[in-house]
Amino acid sequence: MRSSFVEGIPPVDIRTSFKTHYLVTVAPRIGYAWGPLLPYVTGGLAVGDLDWSQRLQNLADPAARLEGSTNETNVGWMVGGGVQYALTHHWSARVQYQFVDLGSVGFDSQVSFAPQFHSHHSGSLTEHNASFALIYKF
Repeated sequence: MRSSFVEGIPPVDIRTSFKTHYLVTVAPRIGYAWGPLLPYVTGGLAVGDLDWSQRLQNLADPAARLEGSTNETNVGWMVGGGVQYALTHHWSARVQYQFVDLGSVGFDSQVSFAPQFHSHHSGSLTEHNASFALIYKF
């Protein structure tokens, strides 16, 4: 993203990348079956990595930049619910929703040409996940 030129402020190039490579959730499902229908709620542990990097660069003076990155594995929580329906004796279908909170990450950086100027960057990750599954029971 490039900022437009504003009187007295040079244009800045801002590059940000925030991603996860894996997400694992471990949680019980608690529900009540009405015939073939099983509505349930779930909640428990979430573990995932947060990979974040950011760079701000003055386009008028490319040597003036502020950059840093972090890659951390965070432990958080998840809560959700869903419905599972028995289609036959062996087959069932499930629709599920999860809200996941993996907390926050941060890093400190310095302006490249003026190390006395420090900056703290922080970011957090929450996800809304919806899934559908066809299940075969032996």
